[in-house]
Amino acid sequence: MKRYITAIMVSVAVLASAGVQAAGAERVLTYVGDDPMVGYTTRRSETIDLAMRVSNPYLAGMKVTGMKVKVNSGNQDLSGCSLWLSEALTLEKNESGKKVNVADVVSVAATPDDEGWMSVTFEQPYTLTAKGVYAGYSFTIDAYDDSKGQPIAYSQTRHDGGFYFHGSKSAVKWVDYEDRLKGVLPIY
Repeated sequence: MKRYITAIMVSVAVLASAGVQAAGAERVLTYVGDDPMVGYTTRRSETIDLAMRVSNPYLAGMKVTGMKVKVNSGNQDLSGCSLWLSEALTLEKNESGKKVNVADVVSVAATPDDEGWMSVTFEQPYTLTAKGVYAGYSFTIDAYDDSKGQPIAYSQTRHDGGFYFHGSKSAVKWVDYEDRLKGVLPIY
């Protein structure tokens, strides 16, 4: 079984006197451990929003330059994929009256590759604050097919704030799923 490790790519300025790494070197941050990846599904055609909370005072001042996430895209037909950062998990009604996620920092369209990885580089790096940020991704399952498997990938590693979920039909408000599914989202 493949193990997928994902993280938020963080550009870290480290003091040259530390002798560990040059200033501006890039590091990868993730809460995914060595536990295997599994899948989850709501068994519905709907828009899915997933997020993890990045709030560690040690990270304040570091710059997020991009993101990479894993979805089981080979299983279901997905559209409207995006990766995003937001200071709050906010839902607003769209023109058709459905509640949709609204990222207040940045949102970039993405396309899963053949293995289900979506990667983006942000035009402008985002500087993390002590307040923290949500790193997330969204996609729409156009026509759910039970025979095609479970599109939401996650690691069975546990981390507080590592799995927030919103589904346009199955969870009409943001819900903390970390305790429910005992896992963390595959976000780098």
